[in-house]
Amino acid sequence: MQFVTGGAFNGKAEWVRETNKQKLEWLNVSEELTLPQPEPFQNAVVVEGLEYLILNEVRKEKEMNRIRSEFHSLFEKWMKWEDTSAHREVIWIGSDIGRGIVPIDPAERKWRDLTGWVYQDLVKLSDRVYEIWFGLPKRLKGME
Repeated sequence: MQFVTGGAFNGKAEWVRETNKQKLEWLNVSEELTLPQPEPFQNAVVVEGLEYLILNEVRKEKEMNRIRSEFHSLFEKWMKWEDTSAHREVIWIGSDIGRGIVPIDPAERKWRDLTGWVYQDLVKLSDRVYEIWFGLPKRLKGME
């Protein structure tokens, strides 16, 4: 499992396309806003827009620990899916939303905080983690 993060519109998706030789199935979850399940996929999958999935769950006014637990379970489900075939890999793309002014609105603060915690959980489970700023990649975890 991979996680790619960085600023909004900083080239994360383009970098993923350029550096992955296998055929990628692409899910832009910022448009669907449902937690993606691995069952229909057979090979490498990119899940883009993770921060919007988190925001959608925050808007449902669920308790923060419950949301975090649901995402952790989702990541573990995808890890098990990966383990069933050497051709399977999931690449999560999520924008960094925590570098800036602390939001005044409590719901926006909850989203920012929860996104940071979910990303930390994902980083722990991921084999490789990359940060992309202005199109420049930096490996944070894992071997090339």
